Amino acid sequence: MPYFQIHTVSSAWYILLCLAAGVAVAWFLYRKNGPWPTGLRWFLAALRATLVTLLGFLLLQPYTQHRVQEELKPTVVLALDNSQSVKLFTPPAQLSQTLTTTDLLAESLRKKGFRVEVQTHPQTDSAQANVARESFSATTTNLHALLSKSANLYRNQNLAAVILLSDGIHNQGPTPTFQQYGTAIFPVALGDTIPKRDVAVEEVLYNKINYTGTTFPVVARLRQHGLAGSGVTVQLLENGKPIQTKKITLSARAQVDISFQIAANAPGKKHY
Repeated sequence: MPYFQIHTVSSAWYILLCLAAGVAVAWFLYRKNGPWPTGLRWFLAALRATLVTLLGFLLLQPYTQHRVQEELKPTVVLALDNSQSVKLFTPPAQLSQTLTTTDLLAESLRKKGFRVEVQTHPQTDSAQANVARESFSATTTNLHALLSKSANLYRNQNLAAVILLSDGIHNQGPTPTFQQYGTAIFPVALGDTIPKRDVAVEEVLYNKINYTGTTFPVVARLRQHGLAGSGVTVQLLENGKPIQTKKITLSARAQVDISFQIAANAPGKKHY
C-alpha cells in the first residue's frame, strides 16, 4: 500500500517553535487597535502568523517521502543450454521426455504463483516460453554467460532458483564450477556421459599489448580425445579472414600447443 510522509532534516519538535514565533510576531504587530476593523485585524494577524510559521518550517529543510509496497512473485529461471551437442548426444526420446516434463513443471509452478522465465545463450527467441520448442542450433556454449545473465537479469525480481538444463560441455567463458551467482542453481543433466572422439581449441594464449613493428606469438592449445594419429588443420583468422594455416598430426598426448607468429603492422585493436 503506498503512503506519503513529510520529514524534516532537523527535529520535528522545532515546528512548535516555528508556530510560537509566528504567533509572537502576529501578536506584536497587531496587539494594538489600528485603522482596521476588529475582524480584519484578526484575519491579518492569522495570515501573518501562518506566513512566519511557514517560513520557519522551510528553514527546517523539509522533504517528502513516498513509498510504494509491491509484492513480487518468486521467479524461477529455466536456463537452457541450446547448443548442438545437447541434441547430438542425447537420445531423442529422452530429450523429448525431459523437455516436456520441464514444461509441465513450469506450468505447475505458474499455477502455484511462481513467475517462470526461459533463458538461453545465445538468445534464440526472446518470446520463447516452452523449452520443448528449442531447436538446439547454437555452435558455441558459454554456461557462465547463461548463468550470470539469468541471475543478474532477475536479481531484483525475487529470484528463487535457476534450473540449468545442459550436457555440461562448454567451450567459451570461465568454468561455472568456480563462480558465484548469488542464487540456488539446480542442474538437470542431458547428453551422454561417455566421452566422444573430439578435438577442440581449449585455450588461446596471447599478449594483451603488442607494439607496432614487432612480432608476437599466439598459441592455440588443443585438446583431443580418441583422435591420436589423425591430421587436423588449424587456421588463425584476423577479423574473419585466414592469415595463417598449420597442419599437424595429433599425437597420443591429450593436449598439444600450436604457435603462430604475427606481425603487428598497424596500431589499433585486432580481433584474432
